[in-house]
Amino acid sequence: GDVVDAPKPPRVSQNSGGWITPLVKYWQVTGSERARKMAAGLANFIVDYQYTSLKPGKKLGISNVHGALFAVAGVIREALAGGDPKHIAWAREMVDYASDKLASRYGWVMEMEGRDWMKPEDSNSCESCAVVDMLQCYLLLAGAGYPEYWDRAERYIRNYFTAGQMIDTGWMNACSPCPDNVASSWTDVPSRVRGCFVGWGAPNDLVDETARVKDAIQNCCGPHGAWGLFLAWRRIVTVRG
Repeated sequence: GDVVDAPKPPRVSQNSGGWITPLVKYWQVTGSERARKMAAGLANFIVDYQYTSLKPGKKLGISNVHGALFAVAGVIREALAGGDPKHIAWAREMVDYASDKLASRYGWVMEMEGRDWMKPEDSNSCESCAVVDMLQCYLLLAGAGYPEYWDRAERYIRNYFTAGQMIDTGWMNACSPCPDNVASSWTDVPSRVRGCFVGWGAPNDLVDETARVKDAIQNCCGPHGAWGLFLAWRRIVTVRG
């Protein structure tokens, strides 16, 4: 009995562009032509349509920098796997823009291109997952024949990224003794978050008291950070023949 609104232009949601990467990897492992066609279709849509109608002053088609760069990295992977080679030039433009306008030279990457979802008093903090996606783009482009991105990748890895993993959590206070329930747990939190990566961090601190979400570890930053460590490790030594 619902009344459907008039059709709206199709859009890729915040993190849906990230599906290109697993589709490409699945095709490479299994030979699935269906996965390859889905990856190519999503990459084509993002390049040809997602970025054609943006808010004034915006360049990324997804306001969340993590979601945008996750999609861009997938477009690079799909192009390198036999897709449209012109997509590499498009991806480089997006990556260079994000590097120059939305990030620092030492690896801090802001959460949002604009101030979507943010209050006036909130700062534009960093998400580790955005750092990893920028790092992923650098590594893919460097391996595709653009060696200038190796230096950027190394600076990101050595500086903000690895410093953003919480190896020491002894400075954290223990939570108040609340009983655990289905939705929340307060038991031994400092030791349980050891090894996680910062979410909403300041340029020089794991915690940003002016962030959109304060004193928090973002759910996407922990696993994405672990993957970022693998991406870096995988390229420390490359053996050919």
